[in-house]
Amino acid sequence: MDYIPTKDGSLDAHELTFVTKLPGITTLLGITAEETNNTLAIIASHRTAYADMNLKKAESKATVENNAAKKALAIAEIRRIAQKIKSSNGYTEAMGLELGIIGTAETGEDLETIKPTLKGKILGGSAVVSFDKQKMNGVKIYSKRGSEPDFTFLAVDTSSPYEDNRQKLNANLPEERLYYAYYLCDDQQVGQQSDMLKIVAP
Repeated sequence: MDYIPTKDGSLDAHELTFVTKLPGITTLLGITAEETNNTLAIIASHRTAYADMNLKKAESKATVENNAAKKALAIAEIRRIAQKIKSSNGYTEAMGLELGIIGTAETGEDLETIKPTLKGKILGGSAVVSFDKQKMNGVKIYSKRGSEPDFTFLAVDTSSPYEDNRQKLNANLPEERLYYAYYLCDDQQVGQQSDMLKIVAP
């Protein structure tokens, strides 16, 4: 069996042990100080590179996550202020075009007939609803749980999937949840209702 670990983290720990123990036995083994120092320098160079790689990975992940969070906030704020602008008595279509807050017919779809496709599963105790966004702004999701008599508006979601983490009406019984959705285009509900999706929460 090879004594060199294959996993980077295990190899780093192995190298640390090696460079810690080696200087204490080199004289007994007839290894010169020059050769010992050369070996230690090569290993130290790798351990520094490994630590730098981990740091860059952490920084990269943090940068990506920070961008995603700031992007979501920016988009939500644009939609909020755009809706307020469009509701103003002084609003004109020319203003909307200038600000870029009027949706265009670039989807290649008939906005009268287009409808989302929903898929679902249970993940970590929550009902997860996935949808195909295409080139729409997002979807409006409606739901009915267990013995509830009617469907109610659940959420607007601009990125798939949507996680429904509501508690069951009866924690001791499986619960059937039904979902359907409509597309949103320029903050307006468009197209046809999606096919019904059923998810059973155990």
